[in-house]
Amino acid sequence: MMQRTTKIGVVFFLVVAFALAVPAMADTMSTGVSIAAGGGDPPVIMCKWEQDESGYLEEGDISHIWPGSQFLPNTVFEGTTTIKYYAVLFDEQDGGNVKIVSAYVYHPDLYGMEEGDWEPFKYQVRLSKVGHGPDEIAMVEDAVMAGLVEFGYTNDGSEVVWNGDDKTSVKLLLEKGTADLWEGEAIIHYCQPAGEYEVVMKAMDQNDVAANDLVNVFDYLPVDMAEFDFASVDYGSTTVCTNKWATGNTIFLDEDGYPTVRNVGNIPLNVVIVRQDDMGFGYDNEGNWDVTFDARLGNDGVGQVITYDPVKITDPGQNAVLPNILWMCHSEELDFSIHILKGWYTDDPHIGTMTLGTTPSEIAPSWSNGGWIYYSNSG
Repeated sequence: MMQRTTKIGVVFFLVVAFALAVPAMADTMSTGVSIAAGGGDPPVIMCKWEQDESGYLEEGDISHIWPGSQFLPNTVFEGTTTIKYYAVLFDEQDGGNVKIVSAYVYHPDLYGMEEGDWEPFKYQVRLSKVGHGPDEIAMVEDAVMAGLVEFGYTNDGSEVVWNGDDKTSVKLLLEKGTADLWEGEAIIHYCQPAGEYEVVMKAMDQNDVAANDLVNVFDYLPVDMAEFDFASVDYGSTTVCTNKWATGNTIFLDEDGYPTVRNVGNIPLNVVIVRQDDMGFGYDNEGNWDVTFDARLGNDGVGQVITYDPVKITDPGQNAVLPNILWMCHSEELDFSIHILKGWYTDDPHIGTMTLGTTPSEIAPSWSNGGWIYYSNSG
């Protein structure tokens, strides 16, 4: 009771002092307060965004053409990209009353994958309070100018803005010290699937009163990238009219004699025989080649082998697509065969060249003009 009396006394003397400063006129204002149920008003997630560690805030859109954040995978085997998660929090009762801020991140639509290959939920990122000083204000402003920021709503339903003169203004409340910037970070691996990642920001104050969630998405842009562990294919010794295979394995080891390919991008791929010459075997006067080739990715059943003829040096390449899909995070064997239809023994080996490449699988998503295009393999 004594404590309450003391506070009222302080208010009284302040009012008297103010009245003495302007004796000619004085306005009397009413005062009021109400105790919110559950220990106070919920905190407000004023805005949120994600950025990477590049100097552009988003390496996938360095000119900031598209709204939101666009990121690229680190196309090095087992590489990662660090994503930073930001939110500005305001609490009506006390700017420091926020206890927990977390971002819940979800994988994109799992195009063409078997159930259980990817869980929808990716991870939870805990954020820590950074502050509200000039550096923090500049960070938020940079993200706003780059078009990365998703704004929320106050508890009375008013739309939050960057700059203004009331409690809907992020900049004003940061300057007044009643709002704070929060930050967290987590990695995304090179082979995580491309697509829209949903980020749900949640917050709770010391009285366990939860803020309204604020949701946005970031784009993990599709990149077609693979590595091969061989620079040559040795068919060995063979005879005419025999199909001779040079087989690979799934162990990625440079120049071990067993061809292997691994996907270091973030979309499903197909391997392509871009072009292969005739290794000097030639063709007859009717244009029939004296040699043909086969290739396959993996060795998991009938119908996955493709057969193709060589091409002349002046002709376009075969661009023969191997039908098996090379999934993200996977390595697979490559098998090649040669079938000599006509030929004569010689002490000199036949030498030729082969060019390999990859192409996005038909079920891979694509990014065009700021939007995603998803395909289905369900037929």
